[in-house]
Amino acid sequence: MEVSVKEIQEKILVLKSKLPGKIGYYAKDLSSNTVISYNENAAFDPASTIKLLLLCAVFSGARKGQFSLDDRITVSDSVKVGGCGVIFELAAGLNPTVRDLAKLMVVLSDNTATNMLFDIVGGAAVLEEYASSLGLKETWFRRKMFDSESALRGINNTATTFELCVILEGLANKTLMHPNDCEEAIGMLLRQQLNNKLPSKIVDRMEWYAGTNAIKFAHKTGEDEKIEHDAGIAFTARGEIIMAVMTENTDNEMAVDFIGSFAKEIVEHFM
Repeated sequence: MEVSVKEIQEKILVLKSKLPGKIGYYAKDLSSNTVISYNENAAFDPASTIKLLLLCAVFSGARKGQFSLDDRITVSDSVKVGGCGVIFELAAGLNPTVRDLAKLMVVLSDNTATNMLFDIVGGAAVLEEYASSLGLKETWFRRKMFDSESALRGINNTATTFELCVILEGLANKTLMHPNDCEEAIGMLLRQQLNNKLPSKIVDRMEWYAGTNAIKFAHKTGEDEKIEHDAGIAFTARGEIIMAVMTENTDNEMAVDFIGSFAKEIVEHFM
């Protein structure tokens, strides 16, 4: 017997009830426009999911001729920060293109690449203007990664599951920016190497390595102490499903499991 949207929502709410902390989620089947959501307009500390906004701003800036994706930028020791990524492990003098930095920001969630792109696009004011142009009201990239000084002054990044999905839907429909740019951005998100959340209970790890998985995920994760997020597009035989889950003040291991279970329930329902 076919499971109704109400039943799947109730099943997810039961899963959510076992997870401590603040939780929000949003999923939309783009074939039917059916939505399953909870607390979707609540603002969260987005951690690295905010890089979705910056990725699109990079393509927008390049499309306007403010810089080229093929411009080369020299990496100095002064711009390196830790956390996710690989640039901080490499010798100074590396000379990646803007496109390379975008790939590193998405595929490895590289924080140094992110901070360099933040400057390349023009910083917080430009990113705020860009977010506003997309109709976003709670998704702001106001400070760089590991900028503890700004954080102490109360300058923080925010996002909601609904607004992350506004970005994802625009990418999936190729309406957010030039279709070629949407396609390239999705290509980067498909090569995400941090796959322990949304795809974890759907995509076999070995199939993912081999590129033979039937269901593809173009997504961007975010995590920190007591924070676990993931937002992406599931490409299925039936069509695309966009989804985002954000958790805060939670148990990290339990939240990772919940996000994987959420995606499994959503994808299986709409398959």
